[in-house]
Amino acid sequence: MGFLFILVGLIWTGLFAFLHFRGVSKAKAARGWPTTTGTVRRSEVTQHVSHSRRHQGGKGVQINLGSAGANTTVSYKPVVVYDYVVAGVQHVSERVRFGALNTGAAAAQKVVNAYPVGATPMVSYDPDKPDEAVLEVTTPGPFMLIFAAAGLLFVVVGAVLAGSGA
Repeated sequence: MGFLFILVGLIWTGLFAFLHFRGVSKAKAARGWPTTTGTVRRSEVTQHVSHSRRHQGGKGVQINLGSAGANTTVSYKPVVVYDYVVAGVQHVSERVRFGALNTGAAAAQKVVNAYPVGATPMVSYDPDKPDEAVLEVTTPGPFMLIFAAAGLLFVVVGAVLAGSGA
């Protein structure tokens, strides 16, 4: 049983660390990409509801559904769809920044407010793959690293279980 916890912890930690550092790398690269003017076509906050027996954390709102022990977590995502033209070809993207954007309602609304329909933000695009674009070239916060660190708890529990012979 201990080995299984260690394996899950290592996979969990590796996955979230990879996602974080990939986002950081992409954001740093995007700082050197060319820019063009885009046009925001859609800007709204979407809501995602997930049901589980245990609350998984994050910035969503936890709603206890009573004695059954089930929880509903609500997260919000800003969706900003914009188009831009590179070398005479129109492209469409939804990427605001690299990294996770699921968040609380107020933070999602703040992003949407920054990019109202009809706005003309600067779009950074990959010159080798113009379909890949982003509005903000800031590096991701520690969200994914926090999840990666949580995976280390599995490794510790696994080591304890393995040491106790379980």
